[in-house]
Amino acid sequence: NEKRAIETYSGQVIDHVGDGIIVFNDETRVNTINDAASELLNAEPEKAIGQPISELLTGPACESFLASAAIRDKVECDFPGGKRNLLIAKSYFDDADGRKNTIMIIRDLTRLLQLEEQIRQRERMEAMGAMAAGLAHEIRNPLNAVGTIAQQLRTDFNPDEGAEEYGELTSIVYSEVRRINKSIESFLRMVRP
Repeated sequence: NEKRAIETYSGQVIDHVGDGIIVFNDETRVNTINDAASELLNAEPEKAIGQPISELLTGPACESFLASAAIRDKVECDFPGGKRNLLIAKSYFDDADGRKNTIMIIRDLTRLLQLEEQIRQRERMEAMGAMAAGLAHEIRNPLNAVGTIAQQLRTDFNPDEGAEEYGELTSIVYSEVRRINKSIESFLRMVRP
């Protein structure tokens, strides 16, 4: 009776753990699968029991990990909905009959890795924005100097010949500098966090 109570208690603990837990024997057939593992692997517990573990965890990387002596690894496995990144840990024990069993603990890292990639991408974009803003300021400073000089030349210098053409050219330089400056200001507004 005490043994049954311990089995019931340990079964409830296994079923309520957030990580997937699978126990399979030396013939690689599933003995135990908890709720988290059956949900993760989209396998009904009743149908999963007795199945080869290789039918639940598929894909070259997953199969390679199952066959290896490695006890823990990040593995990309194939699922009907696509690939998933799993953190899988294995440990071993002998049952009362002396048969070797493997306990596998599985955690789905797919969403976490996607979030990490989004964060890295955002950081890269922010760095590019900061670099672009710095570059825009570096362009704007000499550009303003060119505009100021063009305006100063227009008012302070009058050539003896071609004064009208000279005035038009300095006006064009000044207006183009202002146009580029407005574009840079718009760009700077856009890249600010």
